[in-house]
Amino acid sequence: MENTCTTPTLNNVSQTGITGYSRIKITNETPHEAVGIIMLTSSIKNTYAVTSNQTWEAPNRELSLLTAITAVLTLKDGSTVRATPYISSAPSGTGFSRFHIVHDQNGYRVVRNQLWNVK
Repeated sequence: MENTCTTPTLNNVSQTGITGYSRIKITNETPHEAVGIIMLTSSIKNTYAVTSNQTWEAPNRELSLLTAITAVLTLKDGSTVRATPYISSAPSGTGFSRFHIVHDQNGYRVVRNQLWNVK
């Protein structure tokens, strides 16, 4: 597993001129379509849908920290399975922006970029 850790930085300037965190990107590394909710500290909840092996990018989040990401996958037979959500370990949320939906020995889960073996 790659052992790199970077600190999120404020680097985006919105149309209002406010510098904010990078846009959230979720890459689906499973063979199934996924839908879910991104929860931010600003009480905003963004929904997303991402197909297999694709990346979804959220709208600008400005100064909002991320608290959680959920995912529900639709399997080939039409049934659904809930992935283990990503929940920020910091009570105030995280500025990290890259996440993956994966399937491994722990089942389906949403993980932060640095916690997954990204090539």
